[in-house]
Amino acid sequence: HWPIIGYSDDLAAAKSQQCLEFYKTHYAPNNATIVVVGDVSADKIFSLIEKAYGHLPAVELEKTVPPAEPAQTAEKTKTIPLNIAVEKLLMGYHTTNLKNADVPALILAQNILGGGKSSRLYRKLVDGGIATEVGIEIAESKDPGLSVIAVNMQKGKSAKEALKIIDQELATLIKKSIPAEELFRAISQYKLSLFHSQLSPHSKARYLGFYETVAGDFEFGVKLVNQLREVKSSQVQKAVKKYFKS
Repeated sequence: HWPIIGYSDDLAAAKSQQCLEFYKTHYAPNNATIVVVGDVSADKIFSLIEKAYGHLPAVELEKTVPPAEPAQTAEKTKTIPLNIAVEKLLMGYHTTNLKNADVPALILAQNILGGGKSSRLYRKLVDGGIATEVGIEIAESKDPGLSVIAVNMQKGKSAKEALKIIDQELATLIKKSIPAEELFRAISQYKLSLFHSQLSPHSKARYLGFYETVAGDFEFGVKLVNQLREVKSSQVQKAVKKYFKS
């Protein structure tokens, strides 16, 4: 729950020697991933990488295991007064790590609930005149993280209204089997979003590098897409019941 670069007070208090020691400790060839995409010669690329990085020594990396988050036993809420025209709602749920077997089902749950204009929450909240925008982000990280539902309300509508509808939709998703065509649409929505995000060489490199770094396998993202086809309605319902607890 700390930002990667640290808080402003941390940065202001840091000494140049501390920054140098951090650099020497972590910035080394054996703690980096180089991704090259495009119409290139592999031999030439390997030669260039060897020339640029081959003389740099490896470092002994400290293995750190972050402490597990305490179990969430009750709902926690916080109201933040801000000078904004409409209310906003953010809901966070403890979910799992990227390589967990539940992730494909969670991805489909994300798209069924909030993936595009045909999703359940979009129809209920945006088409229903309660919100202007709704989105869901499922954490893809090496360690367990949060899945977040975010809603921007219509003027004059309250976040409590959206919360009630979201809870109802989650309960319905758990209780009633998901139609096959809705599962297919959720897979198609995910694939379409993925393809749209991979239009540039830079985005392709980021995609491959992300999964190589986080999952230890640059092909993991493609394998994940293929796994979606095997997910059953009951698996999505089980995952929602397990992680999206009221």
